[in-house]
Amino acid sequence: MRIIFSRKGFDSSYGGAPSPIVNGVPVSLPIPGSHGEETTFDAIGMGDLVAHATAGRLSGNDRCHDDPMFADGRCWLGQVGAAQGHLRKQGVGTGDVFVFFGLFAEPDTGERHHRIFGMMNVAAHGAPDAVRTCPDWHEPPRPHPHFSGSWGASNAIYHGPRKPRVPRRRNCA
Repeated sequence: MRIIFSRKGFDSSYGGAPSPIVNGVPVSLPIPGSHGEETTFDAIGMGDLVAHATAGRLSGNDRCHDDPMFADGRCWLGQVGAAQGHLRKQGVGTGDVFVFFGLFAEPDTGERHHRIFGMMNVAAHGAPDAVRTCPDWHEPPRPHPHFSGSWGASNAIYHGPRKPRVPRRRNCA
């Protein structure tokens, strides 16, 4: 089993701001769409969060790259290009675990830090059309960006059960 740490979501380059922490829970904002994505921030219930995090530069009407996608205890992750090439060369596949982390800001102080926000145990992986034939495949509840849009030949999907939610950060004094 391999453990892959994968940085996702808003940061100073993609989105231009950290993702929020809501009621003690990190909420990773998907990066803005740039490959013909169909999903908007409003469609995934993050319109107000993205507008607040970006001081209105982005709104709920803007398209987003909802990846990794979490729903119904499952996770779908798309990879392409150099990132996918690295995973392929390292032999990442079934039984491996992705640990997703990103940049977040404390709601009271604005302090920025990286935090783990989700994990996935890989049950199926491969080219988008091929992965749908895997026995452990579950169709996502909304369009995943790596099933449409403009992607190269290395485009791949990783899918599997979402690991239990990362616990809230607690200060012990």
